[in-house]
Amino acid sequence: MKDLFIKLSILTLVIVTGYSCKKGLDYQNDKAINPASVWTNASAIQGFLSDIYGSSMPGWPLGSGQNSDEGINAPKTLSNYQKGVLSVSTTTVNLSYGAIEKCNFFMDQLTQVPESVLASSLNKQYTGEAKFWRAWSYWGMVRYLGGVPLILHTQDYTDTASLKVPRSKTSDCIAQIIKDLDSAALLLLAATQYAASDYGRITRAAAMGLKGRILMWWASPLFNPTNDAARWQAAYDACNAAVQEAGAEGYGLLDNYRNIWYSGNKELIMVNQYYYPDHYM
Repeated sequence: MKDLFIKLSILTLVIVTGYSCKKGLDYQNDKAINPASVWTNASAIQGFLSDIYGSSMPGWPLGSGQNSDEGINAPKTLSNYQKGVLSVSTTTVNLSYGAIEKCNFFMDQLTQVPESVLASSLNKQYTGEAKFWRAWSYWGMVRYLGGVPLILHTQDYTDTASLKVPRSKTSDCIAQIIKDLDSAALLLLAATQYAASDYGRITRAAAMGLKGRILMWWASPLFNPTNDAARWQAAYDACNAAVQEAGAEGYGLLDNYRNIWYSGNKELIMVNQYYYPDHYM
């Protein structure tokens, strides 16, 4: 018994001594996500940007005919849109700043990421992609509501007063959206410059195309009741530049329409790829 006691005591001492050399619970858990560590890893930074894509990319409504009278199975299923009785009381708009906040935070963090972590070329490209999605998100609200509060940097949630941002004029919102898209176009790559594994990323042509589309809305009677010709000229110039850029990047109409269902479709400028089982709806 005495020998057994001695052996157990020695074993206990070895175990205690071994643990005493470590920091106990004060150590870096590499298997857990540390927010600060995201900005020290290029793959994690790319993952954050992918999340922005996931929360911003337009979806695919199941049943593509749902907005026509052919997409119903009984008269009672007609929506107010199909009946032509839309009104303010029956219309809602998602005024969510979630994606915008992600873009703002992402871009603010990128300004502090050293080149040793993320190459400057990728830093610029990622910034351009985030600016596109911020413009996309703001346009999604402005086209329905007009002016909305413009928030362009990460907000300090502890400063309650700073969170109360007033509504901006519609013209100011449009100007900021166009500014983001112009900046994005300068930072983004052409479709031909992306690797095959980057298929689906926002390209320079996509940013320029969205700019043209928004300026056409801005020139239309919805926003331009006095029919200011200067707005139409700006829309024409933007659309013409987008068409030229798209052609240079290899985009264009297919000779055979049936080929739109196959991969490598050169008509696709902005792509949300659906595949089973990871992203099928």
